[in-house]
Amino acid sequence: MSKRIDKASALVGAPQESIYQSFVKEEAFKKWMAPHDMTMEIEAFDAVEGGMFTVNLIYNDREAAGKTVDNIDRYTGVFKTLEPYNRVIFTVEFDTDDESFQEIMEQEWTMIGQGNETEVFVTCRNVPEGIDQEVHERALIVALYRLADHLGVEIR
Repeated sequence: MSKRIDKASALVGAPQESIYQSFVKEEAFKKWMAPHDMTMEIEAFDAVEGGMFTVNLIYNDREAAGKTVDNIDRYTGVFKTLEPYNRVIFTVEFDTDDESFQEIMEQEWTMIGQGNETEVFVTCRNVPEGIDQEVHERALIVALYRLADHLGVEIR
């Protein structure tokens, strides 16, 4: 079992409510949560505590090797905690035969309001050892920028 924890944070120029809605609205989640080099397809999305979601991440580079099949990474998640405007916790489990990616990772996104801005912290626990830490932490920062871009605001 992996004990690794990866983190990132940023001050996003949007109120907590807007950021929270970006997690619980399917189209918003699809738009910003996909890594920059991938397209997201959502098979299922039930944004309630205990609700599941299933995602296909498709590499834009058709030659890239996916964890699941061809150029696709599929994962299933479960929303563990939905604390409106303050915190979202969900798990991610990749659909793969590769043991180095088979850990169930937990992502905790915390939002602390500061007027019209929000400090957003992401903490990933139990990160599968197959995910390179430096690459993952960069991807988390990129996700924060994609969130800000989705909301049409700046990051500080």
